[in-house]
Amino acid sequence: MTVRDRVAAIDCGTNTVRLLVLDGPDPTRQLARRTTTVRLGEGVDRTHAFAPAGLDRLAVALHDYQNELTRLGVAPDRLRFVATSASRDVHDSTPLRDVVESILGVRPEIISGVEEADLSYAGALTGLPSQPTTLVVDLGGGSTELVVGRDGRPLAAWSMNVGGVRLTERHLDARRPMTAAQHASIVADVDQALDEAETRVSLAGVERVIGVSDSVGMIAAVAAGVRAERFGELSGGCWSLDALQAACARLVAADSQALTEFGVDDTRTDVIAAAAVIWSRVSARIAARTHCDQAVYSEHDILDGAARALLAGGRDRR
Repeated sequence: MTVRDRVAAIDCGTNTVRLLVLDGPDPTRQLARRTTTVRLGEGVDRTHAFAPAGLDRLAVALHDYQNELTRLGVAPDRLRFVATSASRDVHDSTPLRDVVESILGVRPEIISGVEEADLSYAGALTGLPSQPTTLVVDLGGGSTELVVGRDGRPLAAWSMNVGGVRLTERHLDARRPMTAAQHASIVADVDQALDEAETRVSLAGVERVIGVSDSVGMIAAVAAGVRAERFGELSGGCWSLDALQAACARLVAADSQALTEFGVDDTRTDVIAAAAVIWSRVSARIAARTHCDQAVYSEHDILDGAARALLAGGRDRR
């Protein structure tokens, strides 16, 4: 049995694949929100090809999600599958298409960085007033999106090829904490990406900052003094940029045991430090360019944007 008003979105990123199911008559009602670490982007920055092991892990997760979609009565034509950074980077996306179509019966959309940013912006504003000029930062495994908008409408967006997985693979090894030289190399990558981003997205006039992604949530959890695994409970919370910077510094300086004590799960302990450097540099740029001294963490992101676009009768807002 299918329920026509129900819609679902799957976001396939570099590190995780995630599922959201919304009950159409009440688009604020979530029937399911799931995250599975599959590391589809393993090695993609270097090889520009999907690793067979990553595709196998994705297939296992999608079989699980298909069972959930069937249980909740979501029809295939009410499902949108969006793939982002790692899928943009590969020379041949056919293996991804084959896996997704064989399990879910839908064709994956490999969306551009700008469309990813627009959907993240639309999702991040869920439940929040749209009037303040808002910067949304979506810190992913392969890329980080910056989008500035007002009154619910994106005005400028850019996708930077810096993410927790990508920079971990480029600059880090198994040692934790990272060395000063490793830290400096990540900072240089992020700052160069931010310099380019600022030629496309002006931060002047930003009145509110919203950070989305699990990595941002975990940083917020450390700032709040709760275990990182509980970050989902913190959505909608606001922290000073100073507190978030301090949390980033603690994660960067942590060894593997300390990361576990912070509550970072085993699938993320290798990438959270690089993600913390990215958020730290982005936060520093925000502090230097705007009058904002705090940021909101939201669990609502590209998934919500993609699902709500289906409810509105289109694939995206434009």
